[in-house]
Amino acid sequence: LHFYQLHVFVAILIILTHLGHKAALGNIKALWMCLAFGVLLFGSVHDILITQNIIGFSSIGFIGPYTFIGFVLIQSGILSGAAAHAHRRAKHLGENLKKEVETQTKDLHVKTEEAIKAKAEAESLREKAEAQALELEELDKQKTSFFQNMSHELRTPLTLILNPLESQSQAQPDNKEIEVATKNSRRLLRLVNQ
Repeated sequence: LHFYQLHVFVAILIILTHLGHKAALGNIKALWMCLAFGVLLFGSVHDILITQNIIGFSSIGFIGPYTFIGFVLIQSGILSGAAAHAHRRAKHLGENLKKEVETQTKDLHVKTEEAIKAKAEAESLREKAEAQALELEELDKQKTSFFQNMSHELRTPLTLILNPLESQSQAQPDNKEIEVATKNSRRLLRLVNQ
């Protein structure tokens, strides 16, 4: 046995052992690769046995090239299956991603419309509040004007009433009624001036 023949034989056995273990754990790709390397091992062992004259040269002859072609075909099948699976998965993910994007876009449109409505409502409420503030300001001006006018209207007659009462109070200091009227008139004038 030559070194390279032994090397090929040992390498294929190691590979088959590893792939056999993976296939036993349920890995389908490992099972197919184990089959491919088994075919390659069979062809290599057969050709080594022929070259060592352990088995006679039969009408079949060397089968190494044919088993190598079988190995390549099985590997091609594994690769095309993996590519098909990846394509199906990518297509599935693409479709789901498209649906998810559409859903998120619809939700975003709904939220945008709600935000626009809320903004319009807030603007309307702000305008109403400003209008009410202006109205309250106008009412406050009217109230102030009213109280100023009323104060003036009350102050003038009170002053006209108070002056004769004070002169009568000085002229008749013992008259209690004039004293009470003067006192109450001053008090009322003080309240009006506030």
